[in-house]
Amino acid sequence: MSDAAFWTWLKSHQAARPVISLEALIQGAGGPQATAVIGVDLIEGFCRNGPLASPRISALLSPTVKFLRDCHQQGIKDFFFPSDAHQADSPEFEAFPPHCIQGTTESQLALELRSLEFSHLFERVDKRSVASLTETPLGARLRGKELRTLICIGDCTDLCLYHLATGLRFLANSAGLAWNIVVPANLVATYDLPVDIAEEIGAMPHPGDIMHDLFLYHLELNGVKVITLGAPAG
Repeated sequence: MSDAAFWTWLKSHQAARPVISLEALIQGAGGPQATAVIGVDLIEGFCRNGPLASPRISALLSPTVKFLRDCHQQGIKDFFFPSDAHQADSPEFEAFPPHCIQGTTESQLALELRSLEFSHLFERVDKRSVASLTETPLGARLRGKELRTLICIGDCTDLCLYHLATGLRFLANSAGLAWNIVVPANLVATYDLPVDIAEEIGAMPHPGDIMHDLFLYHLELNGVKVITLGAPAG
C-alpha cells in the first residue's frame, strides 16, 4: 500500500469511528460499578506550566471536566490519575527536558480537576516514566476491582496515553481479564513542535496532528477500542 493510499484510508476510517455515549459505555460494562476512568498526565506541567506545557493539552481540561462530572452523575466512583512525579535526576531527562518533578507545582493535578467537588474519589498514581503500569501499583489496583470497561483519557496520544491503553490491553490479554479498553478520541491530545522550532532548540520535531492520528490507529491495531464520545441517541 502506498503512503497516500494509507492516509486516504485512515481519514475514511476516522470518519467512520463509532459515536458512543457515556451511558452506552456504562450499560455495556454492566453498570457504573464495573466502569473506571483513567486520566493520564492531566497535570499542571503539561497543561500550563513548565517546558512541556502545550495549549493542545490545556484545551482538554474543559471537556474533561464535563466528562468527569457526567461520570460522577452516572454513578462511577473509580477514578485513577497516573501522573508524572519524576526524581530530580531522572534518566528520562536525557530524552525530554526536566519536567514534573515530584513535589513541584508541575506535578500537581490540573487545578480544574483538583477543584471538582468529588475529587476525593480520585486516586493519584505517581509514575516515573511514560508507562503508567511500570513500577506503579495501578495494575494491581485495577485488578482488585470487578471492572469490565476502562475509559482512558489524557495525554499525550502517542506517549503516556498510548502506553497506558496498550499496557492495559496487554495486561488483560496475558491475564485473561475481560476488560474493554476504550479511548475517546475527543478526550486525548498530543503536542505539536514544528521542524523549524525543533531545529532551533535542538529537539526532535513532533507533528501533532500526524502523531495523534497515527497512534489512535495503532491503539486500534492493538485491540484498544477508539471511539468518539457523544451524546445519547435520541
